[in-house]
Amino acid sequence: MKKEKISREKIIEAFLKVSFRKSSSGTALSDLANELGIKKASLYNYYENRDAMVSDVLRFCSDSLKEISLSDSQDICDFSVDLFKVFDTQMNTEILSLIDSEKLFDDLAFTAFEEFKIRLIKLLRHRLKDRTEFFVGALLFLLVDYVSAKKMMARNGDEIEFSESRIRLVINSFYLSTET
Repeated sequence: MKKEKISREKIIEAFLKVSFRKSSSGTALSDLANELGIKKASLYNYYENRDAMVSDVLRFCSDSLKEISLSDSQDICDFSVDLFKVFDTQMNTEILSLIDSEKLFDDLAFTAFEEFKIRLIKLLRHRLKDRTEFFVGALLFLLVDYVSAKKMMARNGDEIEFSESRIRLVINSFYLSTET
């Protein structure tokens, strides 16, 4: 059986996958090697050390957040549902989970999260006016909570079912409560 060629991209994907199950700090080079089916020493062909690898993974996550296409729906519920759908994919869930967990410890992760929040604020400002920052803060809280629930369910070998109707219900009730 021919061995699959390893690349930085495959290492990044493996890091995201393993850290989603364990945690960033709990992800050892030996875990990555096992995930990739290589020897731990082979990782040093691509990265000087673990810190360099983590920096590269966070750069990838930051770039990925910048590239995420956000809808410009006039309806706040439609926008919110579309946003949750974007992060319902495994890779985007892993990216947001890592950025969120590292934002208190790493400047790049913090900046990536804040830039994403600012994109949301700019996109919604014309509809929500002075309530925008409050709404976006709550929306991100709900999104990160959803991603965290997906992570916990995955650790237990389960999946969380995406529920558009629940998201609409929560967003509608929150949005209506901020109008007064």
